[in-house]
Amino acid sequence: MVPTLRPLVRLALLAALAAPGAAAAESIAITIDDLPFVGGLGPGDSAMAANRRILAALAKHRAPAAGFVVCDRIGPEAPVLKAWLDAGHLLGNHSSTHRHFDRLDLAAWTADVRRCKARLDGIVGRPTRWFRYPFLQRGRTPAARDAGVAALKAMGHDPAPVSVDTGEWILVAPYVAALRRGDAETAAAIGAAYVEHVVAASRHARAVARQHPGRAIPHVLLLHANALAADHLDPLLAALAREGFDFVTLDAALADPVYAEPDRYAGPIGLSWLYRIAPAGAAGERWRWDAGQTRALARRFGGEAESEAPIDHDLTLRPVAPGTWVVTHDLWKANLLLAEMPDGTLLLADTPSTPDATARLLVWLRARFGERPVVAINSHHHADALGGNATLNAAGATTWGSDRTAALVVEKAAAMKAALVEQQPGHFDDLVFTPSARRFPLAEGLALDFGEPVRVIHPGPGHAVDNVVVWLPKRRVLFGGCAIFGSPRPGYVGAADLARWPASVRSLAALDPAVVVPGHGPRLDPGLIEHTAAAVTRFVAERAEGDQGRTD
Repeated sequence: MVPTLRPLVRLALLAALAAPGAAAAESIAITIDDLPFVGGLGPGDSAMAANRRILAALAKHRAPAAGFVVCDRIGPEAPVLKAWLDAGHLLGNHSSTHRHFDRLDLAAWTADVRRCKARLDGIVGRPTRWFRYPFLQRGRTPAARDAGVAALKAMGHDPAPVSVDTGEWILVAPYVAALRRGDAETAAAIGAAYVEHVVAASRHARAVARQHPGRAIPHVLLLHANALAADHLDPLLAALAREGFDFVTLDAALADPVYAEPDRYAGPIGLSWLYRIAPAGAAGERWRWDAGQTRALARRFGGEAESEAPIDHDLTLRPVAPGTWVVTHDLWKANLLLAEMPDGTLLLADTPSTPDATARLLVWLRARFGERPVVAINSHHHADALGGNATLNAAGATTWGSDRTAALVVEKAAAMKAALVEQQPGHFDDLVFTPSARRFPLAEGLALDFGEPVRVIHPGPGHAVDNVVVWLPKRRVLFGGCAIFGSPRPGYVGAADLARWPASVRSLAALDPAVVVPGHGPRLDPGLIEHTAAAVTRFVAERAEGDQGRTD
């Protein structure tokens, strides 16, 4: 039986996001936007009943919270706010109309915020302090950003930043739709994904804080007053407590000096405070993890069309055929193939080059596909084919490679590791060259079936003596690994058999693929087969001419 993704992701998260040693307790403030309520409700539910479930969960876990109110939505739901105040929680300003900061001029935006403040001050009975920007968007230019903050300060408001922005709202529409059609199984799956995703985002924020400011901080979690929070805040708070988080007030969290650091970001994206205080230029890259997770959930439950999208700051996904994607690791622009098989298995041809990138890919796979078996095939013995083997093996995935590849990994591990550490400082310090857990004879190849056949073929020596390709005949997709390339020249040839490479790769043309995925680069057309053969032949001829001209 192939192990599933659940234990795999648990270990992957530990490898990718956990600090060395035991995790120290950290505090987290719970904030809930869009009071009195946002999004649809299940049959027979109401905004007041949903909020009472939220408040009950907060009370059960002794978690103080701040609820941010959109004042023009209060209407007949004013009792919701009274219930929050009676429970001892804080209310803050989320504007009157929930308009985007950049879609109003400063005077109109200020008036909108001030109108909500006046109403909330009357409801609360004292001046409200905290303001939460709608969409977390604070201005596209430094001047606009700073003018907005100054306007808030002038009316007695302080901005209430967020360190953990989950984008969990993306799940509300499919969740409510499942409730309304009586689909309890889908609703339960979405609820479980909601909890897992928020926990993963909290772990990610911990990891980001270790980069800057370089220490544990009190976090501020952004959720929304919606049906998911009403039904699943209880298990979510329990999960956060198991992660080592203590629940504190918003005032206590925001007293930490990290929230007084200068805001270095101006632009169109609503960002976590940890990204806004990042060194110049890093905010957008760090946000790609959040974007990748949100898009993964949208595709899994909302039926969003597949398109090129980020997985993380250094991993990008591109669809190439139904149920088939190329994942590119920015380090060397190395490609791997991801295929969702009919029996539910997630098939990987090659791994990311590093253990860390592999672990982060597994976290994304869990968000995108849920609990699935995972099988990986190594195309040859270099890091860009199997650098993630240790992570996969430890997490319980099934890894396949040829007997020759396994032998070469053992033989060359020390030399390959030393060369990589020298060439790419900081990327490969944790790499342990690890053979696949399962082996097949190189000359015979491998035939697998996941409700659809998969063939692993050794076409002959080329980029390396052990290079194999992965062929999905029903989809006519060929993963060539480094045996096929799209650049004008072959690249690294230290392990290549240049004399036999052209014939080896030309033999693959008989498969008649519609898509050919090279080990590196964006080209995906069948012409890559002949391109590779011709480029190697040309390279050999140029090298021979150069040797003939030497006089030393």
